Amino acid sequence: MRYRVPTEQTRREIEDEFRKWRAHSWSDSDVSDYEIPLRMDRGQTSAFVRFVLRGIPVTVECSSQEGYRDNLRCIFYAIEAMRMNEVRGIADTMKNAYLQLSAPAQGRDAYEVLGVRPDADPEIIGAAYRALAKKLHPDVGGGADAFKEIDDAYSRIVKDRSEASQ
Repeated sequence: MRYRVPTEQTRREIEDEFRKWRAHSWSDSDVSDYEIPLRMDRGQTSAFVRFVLRGIPVTVECSSQEGYRDNLRCIFYAIEAMRMNEVRGIADTMKNAYLQLSAPAQGRDAYEVLGVRPDADPEIIGAAYRALAKKLHPDVGGGADAFKEIDDAYSRIVKDRSEASQ
């Protein structure tokens, strides 16, 4: 998703959310010591915001969007939702609901699986995939799990590169 909101506006809106949070007299939902780092380098796309909530350090991080501006905007929406859950009195309910969810599956890095560098040309990646597929395919004595892993890795790389080029 692409948000057309300038980074500086999003930073101000995040600061406003923290001011609104502090404006309420709930002693148990005190927010303090927030940090909204500037983008560190030109190629950085991920964003994060750190703050202290109820005495507990919290880091909200996002890298699911294409650029830093959009990732920071998503963080703004997350912080706004957190504050509104406090206002509504359902913060603990939401926390308990999230704790019931299983953690996302963490597979091996797709480039590592295929044995190529992330900056490799598409031809190199395709050649690595074909070589491993010939070796690991179940029809030639390989294991179904090993073949599925390389097939999934190749699909992820192709999908990610296709989305990045759009």
